[in-house]
Amino acid sequence: MRSNRHVLSLFLVPFLIFAFGFTFVSGSSLCKQHRRWLEEEVGYIISERERDRFRKLEAEEAHEEFIRQFWRLRDPDPSTEINEFEQQHYRRIREANQKFHEGTPGWKTDRGRIYIMHGPPDDVTFVFGGDPLSVEITNPTEVIVGAGTRDRRRVHRLQFARPESEIWIYRHLPGARSHAGVFEVVFSRADPTELIQLHQTLRGLSSGVNPPYPTRVARDIAILQFLSTQQVAGPYRLLYAGEYKFPDIDSFYRAIFHPNRTPSFSVTDLQTALRDLERSPGDVLEEKLDRARRLREQVETRISFERFQMDLRFGSVRAASGGTLLPVTLGIDPTLGDDELDVMLELVRPDGSPAASLVDSFRLEQSAGGAAEPLLYQGRLAARPGNYTLRVYGRLKNRQSVYFGEHPVTLPDYGERDVSMSDVLLFDHVMPRRDVKKSKGSRFLGGSSPVMLKDVALVPAADTRFRRREQLTALVEVYNPGLAPGDGEPALQLQCRLWLRGRVVASLPATLLDYVTDPGRGEREVRRTAYGLTLALRTLRPGDYSLELEVHDAVSDKTVSRRTDFRVY
Repeated sequence: MRSNRHVLSLFLVPFLIFAFGFTFVSGSSLCKQHRRWLEEEVGYIISERERDRFRKLEAEEAHEEFIRQFWRLRDPDPSTEINEFEQQHYRRIREANQKFHEGTPGWKTDRGRIYIMHGPPDDVTFVFGGDPLSVEITNPTEVIVGAGTRDRRRVHRLQFARPESEIWIYRHLPGARSHAGVFEVVFSRADPTELIQLHQTLRGLSSGVNPPYPTRVARDIAILQFLSTQQVAGPYRLLYAGEYKFPDIDSFYRAIFHPNRTPSFSVTDLQTALRDLERSPGDVLEEKLDRARRLREQVETRISFERFQMDLRFGSVRAASGGTLLPVTLGIDPTLGDDELDVMLELVRPDGSPAASLVDSFRLEQSAGGAAEPLLYQGRLAARPGNYTLRVYGRLKNRQSVYFGEHPVTLPDYGERDVSMSDVLLFDHVMPRRDVKKSKGSRFLGGSSPVMLKDVALVPAADTRFRRREQLTALVEVYNPGLAPGDGEPALQLQCRLWLRGRVVASLPATLLDYVTDPGRGEREVRRTAYGLTLALRTLRPGDYSLELEVHDAVSDKTVSRRTDFRVY
């Protein structure tokens, strides 16, 4: 009976969300424009406190100022004139209306709501209705097999067409409390109300190996009645959310008809996962701002907390939006597992005011087999070119341990018309893209992931220390090269040198840099290309080295170079 209760809850909780989900109550003082903004445009992403404050405002000017502050608070890159978050949000609404229209506007559907709140999934699996699904019926009655069947004791496999389904996979949901890893959402054309009725009927019947004849008849009739009412053309409904417990969609649907065979799982975890999925990004943002305040207070008041260590690596590149981006990689000791880590990255101007910040929280899980590789977290901060201080805050909740570090940072102006070069980014592992999930993917925390190129994925280095048996991979971007008259092609030559104790100990032959223009979104004049190389360190003796990459632009006759330090041991 325990499994039956679990299976009923699997479908009952989503149905309650369908019936009592998002409801928007607008203030009577709102004009039509502001009511539309609150109910239709930001209804899924605004926090409850923000909604209440907006409704209580009276003057139109106050509403307009609230809207301006609303988008400014969510701007991920204040260094640019545009608000990337606002543009992304309205683009998601348009795409939801285009992709998920089911007789009602796409933004009102279950798929449209999740798409607007969380964006496109990282992966989607489609299941089409024409594919038959086999369901085992033990001790079938004549309702199923017909009166002419000689051996009614055999296992009969009932064939029927599956309702169409989609499984959306998110590697990470910001603000999720129940599960820090892969989060899966199942949408199906199956009617959840009839699924609940079917389960109520099945739960009321005896579940023995040889149920009595009347029970078998009632069971078979209930299943046949359910199958006869399913419509392939019905709307998609949210059926399940959280950590997927079934090996495939076939097993999921078989569990509908055989509750006793459903894998056991915590009903509490399921309910929490659904709450995570339906949480407004506005509520998540407010929680992060509150967490940042408490984290800063705990670290800066210097109360007697224990200290723990994190490795740190960062370097600047040009942001797609036109500003300067600072990717930051944190390396966390895997032995700190079974705890919850709060992290805040903050770029501070010389006058002490914050220019950009990022707050995140995730659960650390103990590595299987005591693996020594560090857990990795990647964050990105964007700001205008200039001099800053990077502050890194960390807190382990259960251990009552904190981390704090300050580092000077200079963000170059990569938007200049002359040729320029990004910082040299170091990576300690390269793998085929197809191997990411089954090998090193578990090393990344939160929404982090390796740097994906065309065919390979690069795992960033969290510090500057490399073993002699390892390889070092360096990546650099080049911007705005000159274009030769006539063919309009750039002419770049790259030189790589290794320095030790102030002198060059190794130099690779000069290489012509194959240039691929990547204009980026909304950029017509900016040109960029990326170059990477891998060095085997086994021939180097232990010591502190510098890697220098120098690019000569033959068209403009200008040379730019970047160096980065690393240690071999």
